[in-house]
Amino acid sequence: MIDPLQKLFDRIHREENCRRPVPELVFLRFLRRTLPAERYKHVLGVARLARDLAQIHGEDPERARLAGLLHDTARCWSGRKLGDYVRRYRVKVPHSDFVRRHQPVIFHAYVGADLARRVFGVRDREVLSAIAKHTMADDRMTRLEKIVFLADHLAPDRDFTEAERLRKLAREDLDAAFVEALRNKMIYAVLKNHPIHPHSARVWNRHRNGT
Repeated sequence: MIDPLQKLFDRIHREENCRRPVPELVFLRFLRRTLPAERYKHVLGVARLARDLAQIHGEDPERARLAGLLHDTARCWSGRKLGDYVRRYRVKVPHSDFVRRHQPVIFHAYVGADLARRVFGVRDREVLSAIAKHTMADDRMTRLEKIVFLADHLAPDRDFTEAERLRKLAREDLDAAFVEALRNKMIYAVLKNHPIHPHSARVWNRHRNGT
């Protein structure tokens, strides 16, 4: 299943005539080839915001940017393709049966982390974890993981009512912005009559009074 992606990535890498670690240009060319224009624009916005928040909050901006660039590599896959990948490569996903039945798009975060490791050669465990946690978060979140989660939730293409206020808050108080982002996601799911993922409910209960 990953063979075509691996071949494309390897070809771009050879064309750029570069060695490991892989330079950002190779990732950008790959993403431009494999993502729709609007998704590619979103990814660039997430990467920029993740880098900016990392600089503000004392994290490595390049690690944050890398996680931002690679967080949505599987976002445009079909639910069936995502589910097949999870099954074939035994990707660990919280309550995977629930996801498969109700919200297969959630798989994309965990598949994206696995692709980052298998195809792109990313070995930084926290970067991989930040990619995996960018949609549903987790009971325990490092600052880098919160930064990538917020960068995705508050990317420049997000235009919900509270977006600009939360972008400002994220620069001032990372933890407070993280809790508000979790609240927003829960409210959105309820308003859309979406089933609440058991993992999301547990994460909210863990963090709702602060982190």
